[in-house]
Amino acid sequence: MSGNLKLTIWTPEEVKDETVLWQGEQTEIQPGVFHQFKALTSVVCLEIYEVKFHGEDIERESIGGIDKAK
Repeated sequence: MSGNLKLTIWTPEEVKDETVLWQGEQTEIQPGVFHQFKALTSVVCLEIYEVKFHGEDIERESIGGIDKAK
């Protein structure tokens, strides 16, 4: 929205990319990618997450009103 940020993307082994984002620019970071933002000036920005539901990712404590703990 205003200012500029440095975006660093890396793997556990090495820095892969450093990019400066200016006012009005945007980027997309894939899930599981290590990343960091650093404000280079006074910054106002939006960080938006998209969450995709996968039923297998959830372990339920109750099923149909039946408590598994009992």
